[in-house]
Amino acid sequence: MLHTDSIQTDCLIIGGGISGLTCCQELAKYGFKSVIIDKEPFLGGHAVHLTCKATQECQNCGACLVVESIRNTDASPDVSCFLSSRLEHIRFNDEIYESVIFQEPTRINPELCDGCGECLQKCPVPGAIQTPQGNIRPYIRTELCLHGQKLSCSACAEICSRSAIDLADSGREIRVKSAALVVAGGFEPFDPSLKPRFGYRRVPGVLTALELEKLLRRDQLKLLGVEPAGPSIAFIQCVGSRDPKIGRNYCSQVCCAYAIRLACVLKFKTPSLRVTMFYMDIQNFERGLEHFVEHASEKITFVRAIPAEIRKGKDGRPEVLYHGPGDERLWQSFDLVALSVGISPPERIPALDFLERTLDGFWGNSGMDGITDAPGIFVTGAAQGPKSIKDSIQQAVRTAGRTASYLMKPDRGARS
Repeated sequence: MLHTDSIQTDCLIIGGGISGLTCCQELAKYGFKSVIIDKEPFLGGHAVHLTCKATQECQNCGACLVVESIRNTDASPDVSCFLSSRLEHIRFNDEIYESVIFQEPTRINPELCDGCGECLQKCPVPGAIQTPQGNIRPYIRTELCLHGQKLSCSACAEICSRSAIDLADSGREIRVKSAALVVAGGFEPFDPSLKPRFGYRRVPGVLTALELEKLLRRDQLKLLGVEPAGPSIAFIQCVGSRDPKIGRNYCSQVCCAYAIRLACVLKFKTPSLRVTMFYMDIQNFERGLEHFVEHASEKITFVRAIPAEIRKGKDGRPEVLYHGPGDERLWQSFDLVALSVGISPPERIPALDFLERTLDGFWGNSGMDGITDAPGIFVTGAAQGPKSIKDSIQQAVRTAGRTASYLMKPDRGARS
């Protein structure tokens, strides 16, 4: 029989990325309690995988803000977090939202785990237990765990001195009553296999910039010594953005600054690295970006062209075909090609199908800064449209203010 818990709180926040984390912390300042749910087994969303872009000085990438926000949320007595969870059903009854949440088996009890790390050291399968940056407690990757594959292994449970690991956990149902609801479900990275000409998962050495981030953060990127003349990498911009043929006729806003920072930190770590960036045009959604681009051009070769094809060369490396200034066909080989994938709308949550969507598929009304037609439901961060970490934080602060105002209204059934 499925175990069921019942919780009453002021606000249910769907999404544990930087927007959801910021919103719950701001609501706590107003004296309101929040419950956060997230489909992932960790807090921080996509941004938790980003590496610091500092070279000789801070590059204002915002990665450290995510880590700080995770730790502040974890330490807050006004916030409860339920990870590996999804919203199954919701109804509005007597000015209260009654939500039904299903939590997948977590196997590590967050109330008992103190993050000592003994289970990570004892686990016989590298990577089966992980602790993303900023998160205190580890999680078990079922697809790698021997027990999850129906094999005999209980090493982590046996070593845990706090009995925090229950490999027989079968999940539970959580019923949450809240006066308000904030949708902070973030975004989905564009799948570059939908544009086969770029060779993703077909040509060795082609990966997404997000995958490159993860390798860099884990010190798993081995670029040195690949080629006698020095390693080389190409960045290709606007993969899944500004392309009406695939229904993405909008700019993802963050890719230019993001890729340039990533290229600069790679160059800083590996001075012999040759960096080329293929772009349509540089979109300036960030104050001072033009000066940053001017400085970066001393280290990066900018080519104003979007490649037509990437193929496997005779030497096994990726070859990039693009058109030069005179429309001539040019082929150039690189050791790695990083695709700057765009920001796609968040995945569908059937229980929220009653909420309006923008023309581009994001939640909410794009012209009303997170306000929806449903009383007490607000949208924030990249769930409403492409945003940087800092822009997501700023909007989440405003969203928390609107949510607090709604919660304090005596007639809060009316639209705020």
